[in-house]
Amino acid sequence: MLAPFPSKQYIHDHTSSIPTLSNGIIQPNLAHPWTSRSALFVPELITEIFKYSTVEDLYTYAAVCLYWEEPAQARLLETVQLDNAVQMRYLRTKPTFRRYVRNLITEIDFDIPIHEFLIPELAFSHFLATRQYTERPMIIKSWQLTGPFPFLPSKFIIAGLHSYSNTLHTFHVHDSLWLDLEMFCDLLNALGNCQKLENLALPTSLLFFHFETPEQRISQCEQAFSQKLITSMNKPRILRLQLVSTNRRNRLCATKPMKDIHAIWIPHPNCPLSFVDTIQLTVGQGADLQRVLPVISKLESLEICCENPSLWTNYSELMKAPLRLPFLKSLWMGFTDMDAVPPFLKIIDTPEIETIKIRYHWIWHHLHSPFFEYKFRNVIQEITKLGVEGSFPNLLKKICIEGSWCTLLPSPVEPPKWFMDVFDAENMTSNNVQLLLEPITIVDPVFMRAHDALD
Repeated sequence: MLAPFPSKQYIHDHTSSIPTLSNGIIQPNLAHPWTSRSALFVPELITEIFKYSTVEDLYTYAAVCLYWEEPAQARLLETVQLDNAVQMRYLRTKPTFRRYVRNLITEIDFDIPIHEFLIPELAFSHFLATRQYTERPMIIKSWQLTGPFPFLPSKFIIAGLHSYSNTLHTFHVHDSLWLDLEMFCDLLNALGNCQKLENLALPTSLLFFHFETPEQRISQCEQAFSQKLITSMNKPRILRLQLVSTNRRNRLCATKPMKDIHAIWIPHPNCPLSFVDTIQLTVGQGADLQRVLPVISKLESLEICCENPSLWTNYSELMKAPLRLPFLKSLWMGFTDMDAVPPFLKIIDTPEIETIKIRYHWIWHHLHSPFFEYKFRNVIQEITKLGVEGSFPNLLKKICIEGSWCTLLPSPVEPPKWFMDVFDAENMTSNNVQLLLEPITIVDPVFMRAHDALD
């Protein structure tokens, strides 16, 4: 005899306490006898749970059953490295799982044709009853290229950009590309076709003959950009831009000025990218900063790790007409010595500044505190003049000093007394400005995103 089907009231009484996830998905009561066993395999529920799992757990879940393998692998394959033998073997075994790849990490000189990553997808024709295979590119949203860089990059970079042009929003070169002018123009044109591109890191070394002067190099660039670059009305709008290699940014800058012309293409009228909405900029040369600022009008975050600004050829002119940064809220400075910070602060106008971060190779030593006290006092005095007409910046609330200290001593829990004496002497505490000390942390560039540059 069949058991009677439960009444609507019974079902309501036993489902009213079912919890609901934040995205609206109903969590079934797996302990209740009337809950269907198929609830154990609801794809949306499993996917939501796996978002909070570790990599080790995901490998375990993938081996449980067929129902769990796909959502677990979807998380594991979200970021794929081209030189990861395990990931590549799995994608060749189950090519349909390539549709889960969103972030791609390759070396600059990778030698695998990018079109091998096209997804074979089964489709039905509207006119034929038979099945046919079609191919479409993966939905790649982020592409990270790591070094060390060769003199000639992979020939598959341009092809890859064309393949992912409909979905790519991050293109990040961590080291540098060595290109001639023709190849560089091809690269810019390919990036110009990526309509969703927002985050760009493009440190580039253009190949020139050694006997040519900087003026001759600039002239060659201008001529090539006028002839080769293809612009359009619908340019990708870059929100975050990095013009220095990730490794050099972490190691701090060299003391001598660099000679590369990284940013000369940005203000050119034929540039296929738009920077009117750029809010975050990372540069490694003073010349790059000055080339880019006239194009960027809404800059909110700036990271600069360049040579001592007092070495700039036009430094005396900048003292009379400082660089205007009216919307800047976060300033990150990386210099090899404290002497470089005050000269830079003297040539910028940042009335809306809220956070300042300064990085040094080493901050203090228990035997050299008088030396650092003098240097730090000069830095703090210049910070107090960043407001309107040399006044105290009203919105400034945080100063972060990042550096290393003597390895024989433990990391300080609190700032040294002389740090706080200098800090209090300039009325920082009375203006509710917080002083933070942090150790230098080196982030693995393979997993660093372009949009995390100033975090």
